Amino acid sequence: MDLWNSGALGMVETRGLAASIVAVDVMAKAAEVTVIGVSRIGDGLVSVSFIGDMASVTAAVDSARRAVAAAGGTIVSTVVGRPAVPARLVRDSPPAEPREAAAPGGRPKRRSARSAAPRRRPAAPPPAPPTERGE
Repeated sequence: MDLWNSGALGMVETRGLAASIVAVDVMAKAAEVTVIGVSRIGDGLVSVSFIGDMASVTAAVDSARRAVAAAGGTIVSTVVGRPAVPARLVRDSPPAEPREAAAPGGRPKRRSARSAAPRRRPAAPPPAPPTERGE
């Protein structure tokens, strides 16, 4: 089933990997849904995206909510009917790494001297105390 032709998009967010595994297992057994992405958000949050017809997605979310609550986990969910979002937003993909802008010739740009942090010069040693000469 294609995301653009699906009846609904469901998203379930749990705290902890174990709770998300329970949620996915219950959702897959409760209704005819297709998991399209699993993302670790951070701080123990895991988001699962799935598609199917509206009744199946709603039944899957309700089943997952009950199962995760019984296991002592927390869950946040949503169901979107006839989604109009790009597939790349909800599919499982690694985060993009920031890239430096390349200078002509394929080499990364150098930072200008003005933007670099100023260098500290070592402090000069204190002057030696004057010596008295007894002449």
